[in-house]
Amino acid sequence: IVATATGSLSTPASVAATSVGSRAQGAKTVAGTSNGAVTIKSGGVLTVSQAIVTTPGGADTAGGTVVLEAVGGITTQTSGTITTDGSGNAAGGEVLLANATSGNITIGKAISAQGGSSGTPGTASDGGVVTLINAGGNIVLNEAINVSKNAAGTNDGTIQLKASGDITDDANGNLVANGNGLVNAVSTGGKIVLDRNDAIVTDGHSVAKVSLETSGTGGDRSIVFHEASALEVIVATATGSLSTPASVAA
Repeated sequence: IVATATGSLSTPASVAATSVGSRAQGAKTVAGTSNGAVTIKSGGVLTVSQAIVTTPGGADTAGGTVVLEAVGGITTQTSGTITTDGSGNAAGGEVLLANATSGNITIGKAISAQGGSSGTPGTASDGGVVTLINAGGNIVLNEAINVSKNAAGTNDGTIQLKASGDITDDANGNLVANGNGLVNAVSTGGKIVLDRNDAIVTDGHSVAKVSLETSGTGGDRSIVFHEASALEVIVATATGSLSTPASVAA
């Protein structure tokens, strides 16, 4: 949430409890890279209602990383965007969301890990890696995940999705990395339907490559993916350097 300082006391030297000040975001850092990392762990359901922002204050610095871990589900809602964009000639910061037990990961507000969103971009202004891992349920994408490079950058990022249940979206759940970016998705106990509720042929996602897999034989294990432009189906290798406090690795 956002917070306003409270308390009525002051010290004899006039240091007031309210000098703690107010917070305009849910969590914010400006150092970038691992120095500006945000790691939040919940022993129950984790609800992100206000923004998490790790965009660097300095030039040519990768965005700070974000790790969110829960036991019972993760939901982003209200103003709970996650932004790890890099500055200048630097990449977007990596993002990892992991849920351990029964509950969904529901993306109700946008995630952005774009390269070179401010300052002077360059060839290193690449997209970041965003990974969602749900060992206890579904992944539901109701808002965009954007891992685009800056126009001056070299590579779009990667979006990785793994669930023990279904992986689905709605019309607002756009996956964006359409230069050369990848969506790598696997369901171990359900279906993959990523079509943005496609009603016309121009709808769909905005990525360049996909690698999609379901496993098991019981129930619906079908795969549907709709792309708005050119698309290549490839094999994929997992990427990312982050792990959660409970050692769930991207």
